[in-house]
Amino acid sequence: ACTAKNLLLSNRLARLNVITALSITLPFALFLGVFGNDLLQLISHNQLNADGLLFIGLSLAATLNAVWIALATLLISMNQQGLFSYHYFIAATVLIAIIVLSPWDKSLTSAWGMASVEAGMVGIVSWRIKIKGLIHVNH
Repeated sequence: ACTAKNLLLSNRLARLNVITALSITLPFALFLGVFGNDLLQLISHNQLNADGLLFIGLSLAATLNAVWIALATLLISMNQQGLFSYHYFIAATVLIAIIVLSPWDKSLTSAWGMASVEAGMVGIVSWRIKIKGLIHVNH
């Protein structure tokens, strides 16, 4: 569909990919966001405890990752992953440096930092598929 410039089919496939990713990811993300600390205490026999913000950040990062990966399949199907892979590599490398050097809680910084990176990737991949003309965006 992408190679043939069939925008109608490309739009449908992109929408289906995102809906499928969200339908699979959101229930687990909601469960983890709500019951993450309880689950952690259960499996660690009350030896570990974490802030609820950690699980919300991890849930958000996983959900955003699923969205941009679903959108990226349009580029990957045309062997155009180079249009976004370097952005992810640089963002992840910068995040690692921030985590190592930051005085803040490492787990919260990691979770919310990854959520930020994944949100950025949603924007970058959306921008790239729009510029490549793989989908039509109605304003």
